[in-house]
Amino acid sequence: MGTSHIVWKHRLSAGKPFFPGGYKFRLRDFQDALRKQQGKIRISKQLIQRYGLAPKVKLGTNPLLSVRDLATYLYDNTIHPRFFAEALHVIASKAKRLEPHLSSIQLRKLRRDNLATALGTGAIDQDDIGRSFQLFCQQPVSKKLYILQKLGVLVFQKEPKIAKPENPRVLEPRPPIKKIDPKQLDLLDKLDSKKS
Repeated sequence: MGTSHIVWKHRLSAGKPFFPGGYKFRLRDFQDALRKQQGKIRISKQLIQRYGLAPKVKLGTNPLLSVRDLATYLYDNTIHPRFFAEALHVIASKAKRLEPHLSSIQLRKLRRDNLATALGTGAIDQDDIGRSFQLFCQQPVSKKLYILQKLGVLVFQKEPKIAKPENPRVLEPRPPIKKIDPKQLDLLDKLDSKKS
């Protein structure tokens, strides 16, 4: 299975809350949760790569696919493994449809401090995500994407404004297209050559 869920630089007894004002999540529990989500994360990475979304998916300043130590990044930046995996999975599952409309995907916005800001301003509601993120996982796809947009994870391109023409032209209907017999075409060519 590998050890990609292990955070080597901290003791197993270390812990921190991953939800604003939530309970402390011990490193051992964090690693177990991340290990359980590895399959979903791996499939999501494959989908974002297949549908061309990979360059837009950032974790910090780097593209997600170039981050070598995902476990340490998530732990140090207080991003819950379940929340991360579910957010990435919903984005990846709609990658083909989202790709033309997104300028970037900022996964660092899944951090606890960003959640605290969004909850404080009323951009999202605690009942939408749950203190252990189980409610977020149960939301329909459209609601998950809406929550991710409100958190600033999904950054949509601005649609260009199309200026209204000052003097709109009234288009005349085109005359019907008539089929011409190739023999007649030769005749027309001959007539044109006689005129010149």
